[in-house]
Amino acid sequence: MAENHEYMPLRSDAPKRSCHPGCHVSRIGFHADVTTPSDRSAKDALIWGFDGGDEGSCLLIFSMHTPLVDEPMQEAQMNDYRPEDNSGEIPPRVRRLVENRLEVIESVVYGTAVKAALMPGKMLRTRLADRLAAANPSCPDLAVLVPVCAGIELVHAASLCHDDVIDNSWIRRSLPTVWRNTGCNGAILLGDLLISEALDLIGSVEKGAYLRAFIGKIREVCQAEAEAELRWRGRRADEATCLRLARYKTGPLFAFAASVCGGHRQPLSGALEEAGYYIGTAYQLADDLIDVTGNERTVGKTLGLDRSQRKYTLAQGSGQDRRRTRERIRELCLSTLTCLKAHPHARRAAGRFIARDLQPLLSLREGHLDIVCEEQST
Repeated sequence: MAENHEYMPLRSDAPKRSCHPGCHVSRIGFHADVTTPSDRSAKDALIWGFDGGDEGSCLLIFSMHTPLVDEPMQEAQMNDYRPEDNSGEIPPRVRRLVENRLEVIESVVYGTAVKAALMPGKMLRTRLADRLAAANPSCPDLAVLVPVCAGIELVHAASLCHDDVIDNSWIRRSLPTVWRNTGCNGAILLGDLLISEALDLIGSVEKGAYLRAFIGKIREVCQAEAEAELRWRGRRADEATCLRLARYKTGPLFAFAASVCGGHRQPLSGALEEAGYYIGTAYQLADDLIDVTGNERTVGKTLGLDRSQRKYTLAQGSGQDRRRTRERIRELCLSTLTCLKAHPHARRAAGRFIARDLQPLLSLREGHLDIVCEEQST
């Protein structure tokens, strides 16, 4: 394929229609009744998997093509969207702690108001920790989890400061990006300040017991971003490379949040860490897909950046490439539960996160991806 075609993804403006799948699950098999538009087959409309276990089971339904809603999400609804928060005290406490640290930064850069632009948004990494902590009696207490999650959110905010400069992004969360108010130099320096605050928070927990692991995760993110920018910009990467870069660009912070929730139980902590990588990779692939197919007014951020910056992702190219991306997202969500099979309480918590926190967000943003994880009694 000629280079000038590699970064020209096709878009579909077809009217959106609804699909209403209904499923029945038993321990020994399953049956699906699917209502689909007449021009699409049941196979195309519904792809799903069943994950069973002695103490419970999860049904995952993946509607890969049929849009979920009849009308686009209004901008105000998207801006106000927050994943369901009914599982614990961690997210609001983390938000307050991050706000306090941002106020410290504002006191350093007197006259520059940055708190509104840098406050946590969806807090998916924190919400994953919240779900997992509620399911694990041996999980560290709030005195550990709150500063750990706040440190994660600060590093995530720093990465957005830096990424928006690199990608020349103008809008994030329906607001001007940080660099548009501070200049490129200011945004880079603010990102550095955010990282320093995050390291201070993590270092204050259990005499720095998590600091080395946290630095390792930050290193993985930086290495993946540097490789994507310096080695692969303007080049078409193969699928394995795209998946590896997605894993290490977004997976490490999810993995760190999840692993801390395992406490000092090494088998559980290791399984949760890998589950976090799977979730983070799935989310990055979905974000890549949104960059190609999404609507800027709905999503609230600048889109089409991968193409304009000549960064190849798995979602770029033809409709077949986008279908393959959706299939990989489905597989990664299934793998999340599979790697936690030996830990049924953690597996159910991860399933709740996918169903109640991750899937609704992706549905609102992309409009073509439905991942529903529903607990089933045995």
